[in-house]
Amino acid sequence: MEKAKKRIQEIPELRVEGGNIYTCFLFDLLEAMFAGEAEAILHGAGSVEEKRKALQALSDDLRAIPFDDPIWNEEVKPYIQKHLNDALSQIR
Repeated sequence: MEKAKKRIQEIPELRVEGGNIYTCFLFDLLEAMFAGEAEAILHGAGSVEEKRKALQALSDDLRAIPFDDPIWNEEVKPYIQKHLNDALSQIR
């Protein structure tokens, strides 16, 4: 176990423009997750009202994510929210 901890500590921190590459990966995964969930709700079974409620709950979940990161707060989160708003506007 100690060997594994030491090897992990030796891994260099990867940086990309604007932040840590692992954080960027996390943001990409969250974008994909929210987009996939929004599409599943939009094209899935259920009444218009059920779909609205589900997309609103997804928006609430997005707002509840407590990252204190400028890239998240100024770029990624608004981008995801726009996707969710677009999905909401497609429900008729």
